[in-house]
Amino acid sequence: MSVDVVVIGAGSAGASACFAARKQDRKANIVCINKEPYPTYSRCALPFVIGGEIDSFKTTTVFEASFFEKQNIELLLDTEIISVNIKEQYVQTSERKIEFKSLVIATGGKGRLPDIPGIENEGVFVLRTRDHGDAILKRSAKGKKAIINGASFIALEVAEALKHRGMDVSCVIRSRALRSMVDNQFSIMIEEKLEENGITVLKGAPVTEITGDGTVSHVIVNGEQIPADMVIISTGTEPDVCLARDMGLDIGQTGGIKVNEQLETSASNIFAAGDCVESQCFIRKQPFISGLGTIAARQGMVAGANAAGAKLSSPLVLNASIMKLFDIEIGAVGLTEDIAKNAGFDIAVGGVKYPDKPHYYPGGKDVYVRLLAHKEDGRIIGAQVIAKEGVAARVNMLSLAIQNRMTARELQMADFCYSPPCSDTWAPEAIAATGLAKRLERKK
Repeated sequence: MSVDVVVIGAGSAGASACFAARKQDRKANIVCINKEPYPTYSRCALPFVIGGEIDSFKTTTVFEASFFEKQNIELLLDTEIISVNIKEQYVQTSERKIEFKSLVIATGGKGRLPDIPGIENEGVFVLRTRDHGDAILKRSAKGKKAIINGASFIALEVAEALKHRGMDVSCVIRSRALRSMVDNQFSIMIEEKLEENGITVLKGAPVTEITGDGTVSHVIVNGEQIPADMVIISTGTEPDVCLARDMGLDIGQTGGIKVNEQLETSASNIFAAGDCVESQCFIRKQPFISGLGTIAARQGMVAGANAAGAKLSSPLVLNASIMKLFDIEIGAVGLTEDIAKNAGFDIAVGGVKYPDKPHYYPGGKDVYVRLLAHKEDGRIIGAQVIAKEGVAARVNMLSLAIQNRMTARELQMADFCYSPPCSDTWAPEAIAATGLAKRLERKK
């Protein structure tokens, strides 16, 4: 069978690629191949099914198989790819050979498993798929003590979810919470929030061993044996490039598939998008792995359209991120202090705690803002926000500020709105920018 576009993967990037290809070419024959037995679903929603906020894993479906059918896209579920022949342009599955004119690889990422003795024990999990989530949920009903190894987004969300399930939860944090997203001051606040809600924080050493006779019974942390009925390994993800490597495609220095501005790989007419590719950081101008669903969806749109004949460029990547942890929201965009310094930037930092409403209006809540700027030109290159609510809108605004290369002084003088029930005369971001601008001027 010969088709115009084959898409490998039906996650955020793969689904977006399919629908973008269809919009680009209404007559193209499109086939989407997915190794999981489910159509497109939200991986980010899985912890909230475990915690009970979402009633079932089925509810996390974003695009049903029927939606692909309506778009005249053939969706092959629970299908393993045996090989891809670049020269002769065909995909071989266990059941059929599918010839193509162009191909989009959207194989996503996979949980990074550290080399820990005993990691093969029953009761040790990663959370990446619906099946992983279902297994964790079933296990949580049988045990009392959960160990979360890591302090990533997923790690903290699963920790909260299992706490909601009534488990005794401990987070093993080798360095600090959300290290790649926020600075140390905010990490401290996050760790305090975990403790405040009954989650034990074991900081400064990793899990070095998982013990048990076939089933987990303890973990070893800093020489101490800690009881465990289940262990969640959440020490990060890595690009799933097994297929791309077998195809002979170039793999970048980050471990992701190397692509050009149009998301084309080292082979012509073969594109890649999402967690399996390396993205370009808008600020550092260097490749890195994003791992965000928003980036995957936008890249999938570009790759799919280009596979169907367009000439679009890959979107900017600032890694705007947000999560909810108990009763606070945590958001960030751009570089952290550590990442900026490691990249060689000479930076200044400004921070503030400021209420979201005037002092005279009831119900105001504190907003914590940190801004990072390049000392040379005052341009903002990073921002972090913690508040009870409304963080998404603040991070989105700060993302646009960074994207448009605003300086601290320009952000200070931006035209923010005001009404006592909604916001103060001066927004917390403007107050933080004021202090940062003064600091930058003193350093000149």
